[in-house]
Amino acid sequence: MTWQASLPGISAEIDPNARDAWGTPEWVWRLPLEAIGRALYDVDPCSNERSTVPAVIQVCPPFDGLAYLDLLAKNRHSHEGVIGWLNPPYSDVEPWFRRAHTLSRKGQMWFGVVPHAPHIQAWRHYGPDLAWSLGRVRFVPPPGVAESSPTQEHDLVLWRPPDWAMTGACEDAVLSLDVHPSCLYAITRSSYCRTDARRHDGE
Repeated sequence: MTWQASLPGISAEIDPNARDAWGTPEWVWRLPLEAIGRALYDVDPCSNERSTVPAVIQVCPPFDGLAYLDLLAKNRHSHEGVIGWLNPPYSDVEPWFRRAHTLSRKGQMWFGVVPHAPHIQAWRHYGPDLAWSLGRVRFVPPPGVAESSPTQEHDLVLWRPPDWAMTGACEDAVLSLDVHPSCLYAITRSSYCRTDARRHDGE
């Protein structure tokens, strides 16, 4: 069962019609769960009341997901083994990248979907360890907002612990995420090694 985190004193304003409030398509968030054999994530700090992402803890507006991740980092008993989902506000990905990077170095695994932009500073300093190209993803608009055609490429990404085994996840399953993604990129912050495997989502 999922629940919405209530964090007194931690709030953030958000325009429900803004691009930052659009939802993740189900086929995207299902890919990592199917690969690692889980039914849900432990944490989704960028959730909203319309989200279909299954997570034990969903941080929704008006509560601040960044502040929740800071609390998570300070709790030494919650480090290892956490598997989270991250679809950050694309208007400013840097603080989300930085926290996902920090938490992964404490033993957590963070999957997410982000714009393909390895040239930006946030990606160079705090970018994910692995990324799979998803092409142009159609996100789910808020009620009353017209759906629009995607204009940028997106990646399915993963921040993983330095000691891969400490998560207990199956590395082979994650590295063979080839059911849908078109390309696998092994990231070294600013450079890529690429292998092709086409995906088709019916669009």
